[in-house]
Amino acid sequence: STIFIVMSAYDKFTYAKESINLGVLDYLMKPTNKSKIISTIERAMHIIDEERARLKEDLLVKEKLGIIVPILENGMIYSILLQENSLNDTDSFNELLDIKDKFGFIFVIQYGDLNENGDLTNPVGVSVKSQSLYPKIRELIKESFDAIIGPIMINQVISFVPYSKPCTEDDEVTALIEKARYLRRRLSQHIDFNFKIGIGSVKSKDKFSASYKEAITALREDSGQVIHYKNISVDDKLDHNYQHEVDSILISEIKKGHVLRAHGEAEACFDSLVCTCEEHGMDIRAKLFELM
Repeated sequence: STIFIVMSAYDKFTYAKESINLGVLDYLMKPTNKSKIISTIERAMHIIDEERARLKEDLLVKEKLGIIVPILENGMIYSILLQENSLNDTDSFNELLDIKDKFGFIFVIQYGDLNENGDLTNPVGVSVKSQSLYPKIRELIKESFDAIIGPIMINQVISFVPYSKPCTEDDEVTALIEKARYLRRRLSQHIDFNFKIGIGSVKSKDKFSASYKEAITALREDSGQVIHYKNISVDDKLDHNYQHEVDSILISEIKKGHVLRAHGEAEACFDSLVCTCEEHGMDIRAKLFELM
């Protein structure tokens, strides 16, 4: 910033008053002694030093926030995925991340190499490559969505978008799909992977994990590049609901410490995965990792 000091032979009070109103530090009348000039300049230098110190402190705060915010966002995504996002936990994350909306939806970005069937392959390989690209992926997501972004999980990044209403109209779904398509194009322009995006429905804060499962279902059941859960078939949704029920029973038995029951439910879960994803071994591995 620039600090102005006026030195003038005009002794009119209106001149001095107008100078002060315009932001001038001081209005010195000629003739002015040396000590007065020096003290005024020293006062100006002190103001500049204070401003520089404030700017430096602000920069340090921003740097710290740049480290802390992604950690908080990762924590919120993990809480949603583990189905441990009690209302108190959700409220805590909302306060820390300044989230005002009571509703939201999940979208999942998956990436990998594309095979001849249009499926994404080599998730482990691209996961290793993508670690260094995570800051760029976050940057591009933030350009398109005011989103809470999770960490890289094998070959996917999960994001949560706060929403002001409990549901979306058809035109709003269309608008979300267009935004996601733009995001996919931006990702493809900057990163040499093939990308797909699955979008879940808007849910209340106690059901965000259901939106995540919908986004995953959209990716698994549709070969498109950007898929909203509302746009997949009813049969596919029924399959998803059954798998979700099997998953929930398995997790419940594990939490209770019922080893034998959990073993039986694990077999049922695996059988269900084989039936629904028989030709997609990598999908089965990803699902088992998700459960773990």
